[in-house]
Amino acid sequence: MRFEPIFELAEWLSVSLEYPKDTVEFALKLAKKCQLKTVLDPSPLIDLPEKDLWPMVDYALPNQKELKILTGEDEMLQGANVLKDWGAGEIIVKQGAGGSSFLHQDNLINVSAFPTKSVVDSTGAGDLFNAAFIYGMIQSNSIARSVQIANLVASYAVQKRGTCESFPDRREIDWGQLDKRKNDLLF
Repeated sequence: MRFEPIFELAEWLSVSLEYPKDTVEFALKLAKKCQLKTVLDPSPLIDLPEKDLWPMVDYALPNQKELKILTGEDEMLQGANVLKDWGAGEIIVKQGAGGSSFLHQDNLINVSAFPTKSVVDSTGAGDLFNAAFIYGMIQSNSIARSVQIANLVASYAVQKRGTCESFPDRREIDWGQLDKRKNDLLF
């Protein structure tokens, strides 16, 4: 298989539904074969993924609207539990200005957003959240800490127009804000 050598060099696969479903499924299967950790952002929800896709997903990162459409559940906790029942590993729900939440021992733990001067454009903030979440997992191996990191980094993206051009350089981020919240999550 021509892609296998690339996957064997990696540790993580992050994929969204911007690609055809069969491509996403192929990538997830190959990632699992090569023992990669997998992240799925179910966006955009044009065609709903099959339920048999979820056991290949270590971290599902839907936003609130996507979670509701995927599962048919109005409440985030019930929606997160549905994805878990379908076989997804960890569930992290992006909520924009509301921060984000993750499922922990049958509870949905909310992690507050970081304040911003203004919200100019939220385009691309979800993608940056995903990348920052993975960065956090590589650095700390803690979902709680990774969600805090992702919230912080995404808060920078919404303050500028555009997608990639709104993404901050690592040196632009006030990482000290994380230290101020280190006691917010005690696990």
